[in-house]
Amino acid sequence: MLDSNKFLTQLMNALNQSNANTPNGSNAAAVMQVKNKSLSSITREVQDEVIITLEVPGIQDRADINFAITVTKANIRGVRQIIKDAAQQGSGLAQERFEKTFVLPCPVRPETASASYSKGLLTLKLKKLNEKTFSNVLVNFYS
Repeated sequence: MLDSNKFLTQLMNALNQSNANTPNGSNAAAVMQVKNKSLSSITREVQDEVIITLEVPGIQDRADINFAITVTKANIRGVRQIIKDAAQQGSGLAQERFEKTFVLPCPVRPETASASYSKGLLTLKLKKLNEKTFSNVLVNFYS
């Protein structure tokens, strides 16, 4: 699981850096890039599917999440709302961009992807690509 103190330190540093770049008194939403390490995730393989669970609280709408899925990789990116600390310059909501790429443990069928979001957890399910063994190969003999 994610080390909370390390995550909060990274978040505070990013917010401080973002606030240093905006003029005083500005109500513009701060936007920062999150490194992959700060997003807690679990990838697991079950009998017929691969399940990715990503901890990303603050997503407001399904349009805030984008997926790019291939047979071997899944990329999840989006925007989430975070609450700024009152101790910093200004308080309220800020936007945070996130992105994480997963190398899948086995080939999947991208068209079977389904996702759900509940209580800050994003779950992506992908059906495995069935490996079919083909043994009926015609051999041509030439003399």
